[in-house]
Amino acid sequence: MKEERIENPGMPELTPKHWRDQKLIAAELRRLREAAGMSREDLVEKMGNGYTVELISQYEDGSQVIMETWPVIDMLSALHTDLSMVSPQRLLGRMCITNGYAELTDESRRAVDQIIGLILKGQARNP
Repeated sequence: MKEERIENPGMPELTPKHWRDQKLIAAELRRLREAAGMSREDLVEKMGNGYTVELISQYEDGSQVIMETWPVIDMLSALHTDLSMVSPQRLLGRMCITNGYAELTDESRRAVDQIIGLILKGQARNP
């Protein structure tokens, strides 16, 4: 039986926009698990609550199912990290580093440009 969840008002809300590119989230979930030296079986054991290796495989593939918030949070918790690891900003940054700015979609480049602009604006205010 799944345990009942209590909503955390401080937790970032995951909207459909955040999930628009599940491939990025999936790749990060796999990267985090592998960096922790865990197999999918190890992760399932740490997560408990009736999760399966099949679900972990589907989430790490990114195309089999539409990801739901709580399993992702449970995966990240079992990996001793949090939801910020799959934030759109972090994933765009990782994609820039891995693939290069030129390989991003136009929408992703605009988002990166906006983030860089905000950072530079903040630095100009606080030299």
